[in-house]
Amino acid sequence: MSLWPKRWWWYSVGALAAAVCINLATPVVAASLLGASLRTFLPAAGVDVTLETWPVPALWWGRMDRMTVAARDVRVGDQRLDRFSATFGHVRVDPRALYVDRAFVVRAIGSGHAQATVSQDALAQTLAREPGVRIHALTVQPGRVLVRGVIPALGADVAIEGAGRLVLGEGGAIDLVLERATTTGATPGAAFKGQVTTRIPGVMRIPALPFGLQLTDVRMDDGRLVLDAGLGSS
Repeated sequence: MSLWPKRWWWYSVGALAAAVCINLATPVVAASLLGASLRTFLPAAGVDVTLETWPVPALWWGRMDRMTVAARDVRVGDQRLDRFSATFGHVRVDPRALYVDRAFVVRAIGSGHAQATVSQDALAQTLAREPGVRIHALTVQPGRVLVRGVIPALGADVAIEGAGRLVLGEGGAIDLVLERATTTGATPGAAFKGQVTTRIPGVMRIPALPFGLQLTDVRMDDGRLVLDAGLGSS
């Protein structure tokens, strides 16, 4: 009996096993390289990337059907984000830059959405840096913020404490809407005492988000501010 049929059978099994290994290993290798290259693009303590595409070898050409990024302790300008997570569809990157230069160079992103969180402490530090509003104490609760500080009102700087909301304003800025506020003590030049409701625009400006994402909403949670962002048709 000829040995050729057996040999061809083993060759076929070997080729199939190699193809399976390549299909399994390629997303892991590409995701690892992307995670490493993203650390310069997205300064963070840790970045995890998950990739999905079909056919799998398309990853070697820089084509990805779906890319998920999860990062912690992210720096965006002078703003610290506790967590950042994003999902992008139909991503194209420069394959030579990724696999040879270990660099992340985007050619196209079809769609994307992301969520980031700012801790209460980081939020207080950000508000303290903004001109015109001096927040001395801040507590973030689901749906509202409790503040104590000095705000401009009716042509004067007024010491207040109260409750309100952080909302998305014009140009991607974040406004403070005080729904209940009371002046605290005598403030020279204050034009009112007691209850006041006011909207203070631009108390916080988030630096440009990575991947060209734009803020779409802000929400208050227990001890943190949640930022929603989108891209393309998301």
